[in-house]
Amino acid sequence: MSVDSNKTSLCSITGFVPILIAVAGAFGNLSLLLPLIPLAVIQSGGSLSLAGATTGVFMAATVGAQILTPAALRRWGFTTVIIFSALMLGIPSLGYIFSVETTFLLVISAVRGIGFGALTVAQAAVLAALVPARSLGKAMGLMGFWIGFAQLIMLPAGVYLADLLSFRCVYILAAAVALAAAAMGLLIPSVAVPRPHLKATRSDNIRLLQKVFEPAVAMSATAMGFGALSALLPAAMDRSGASLTLSTFMLAGLGGAQMLSRYGAGLYADSRGRAGYLILPALGLAASGLGLVAVTILGHWDPIFFLVAAIIFGCGYGAVQNESMVKMFQSTPPSRLSTVSALWNISFDGGTGLGSFILGYTASIFAYHGAFIAAVIIILGAGAVSLYQVRRKKVRIC
Repeated sequence: MSVDSNKTSLCSITGFVPILIAVAGAFGNLSLLLPLIPLAVIQSGGSLSLAGATTGVFMAATVGAQILTPAALRRWGFTTVIIFSALMLGIPSLGYIFSVETTFLLVISAVRGIGFGALTVAQAAVLAALVPARSLGKAMGLMGFWIGFAQLIMLPAGVYLADLLSFRCVYILAAAVALAAAAMGLLIPSVAVPRPHLKATRSDNIRLLQKVFEPAVAMSATAMGFGALSALLPAAMDRSGASLTLSTFMLAGLGGAQMLSRYGAGLYADSRGRAGYLILPALGLAASGLGLVAVTILGHWDPIFFLVAAIIFGCGYGAVQNESMVKMFQSTPPSRLSTVSALWNISFDGGTGLGSFILGYTASIFAYHGAFIAAVIIILGAGAVSLYQVRRKKVRIC
């Protein structure tokens, strides 16, 4: 589908708005339950390791589904995959109503993870197929804006509504939000899934991995930090005596900062003609935010610094999301769109899962501050990879 971006706005492209709403639905479901399920586990007497494992299993299933989604898209098309995967994400969310027993909890999380993984890959790939290349940064920025908007509302709403009403009400709301995403799939036009003219060889795949390695590492590292923040920080704030209201503002600040910075990074990428200039500074912001969390816990500082830290991290996290995604799409041919979408989403969701699981385990050994210090070290490692890339190519950072 070809559109002249000079004459046509993005929102006038058939299917563009339904895709954005479907994206918001997918991440709305995720955001409602991401901090809530670990909290439910802890409140029912479960361990920190089990609390982290719920998110880890979800993300492991997500990554597994994302690996297989490009083949599914080529066989069944964008619309079918989007609708079916949204149903897999939404309907099992009702399962949490019946039990938080360990085995049942992990199975439900795994099924939802499969739906979320396929849905995110399909959404990003169909958007890249619909939008002209010159507007890709803005389009991905708008998608990030809607993801951030969903997180801005749903991350704090999940915890707040569970306290005000009940956990059961939030589970029902999460299911409804995902089902709305499935309904939007019916409004997405039939778009042919780009296929390579020749089967990719081993050397083709190696070259592709080399091109996307640096942005994928940046995305994975910051996503690990987000996994730690979303799964551990509400509990850490509660232990430090912070109010539920402040925890709500912290989650809202994180989502809002991420939303605005991702959109801003998209506009900047389009103005420069390509993405990647902001990755290193954004990693610095993300590491600073997590470092402030660790210092606040260690120094018993005023809990308001948790909010400041979340906003700083969100600014870096949002920019890394858009910069890494657009850079990966720009470095590969249209025939590999679904593959690149899968790789980016694997980096995003795999990092989130690893962050909640590994850093949750770290917290059980070295306390909460130890987990956030470990997250800072991981992001600084990704920064070293990006710095090497900048020096090797001799490009200006910004």
